[in-house]
Amino acid sequence: MACKTLAALGAVCAISGAAMAQGVPMGWGTGYGQGVLQALVRAPGEDSYIAFNCSTAEFQQGPSVSVQVAGRPPEGRHTLQLTVDGQTLPLPLLNGVVNGNDRDAGVQTAARALMTSSSPTFTAQIPDLNWRQEFPLANARTALREPSGNTIVDQCGPRR
Repeated sequence: MACKTLAALGAVCAISGAAMAQGVPMGWGTGYGQGVLQALVRAPGEDSYIAFNCSTAEFQQGPSVSVQVAGRPPEGRHTLQLTVDGQTLPLPLLNGVVNGNDRDAGVQTAARALMTSSSPTFTAQIPDLNWRQEFPLANARTALREPSGNTIVDQCGPRR
């Protein structure tokens, strides 16, 4: 019995691995925890992601974008460039986070561009790290939109 179970488990793992190797599209997901509403998309086959966040937590209030590249947030100051429908949107990145409370950070503009795009993908890159990744836009509209029709970061601001 144990051998049959192990054989079945091995077959499932082999099928899952083959599916991932063929580039099964990954979509956007949403979640809420510890005072943060988040819409996140992971890169297929790589431990990288981009997340749009609306936080009311004490440590970071307001809108932000967080980035992970190959399993880690990029350290230091960089520029995250999101290319959506041929338009490149530069976002100031500090230790893996774009702080949307900073004037002209572009978090809301980027979220709206992704939410309204009709393209199947968008590109994120951090030129000085030689990192470039294509992400799917499948269901981004659903993940980034709040019931009012705005994005999850549009009305997000520090508590007063």
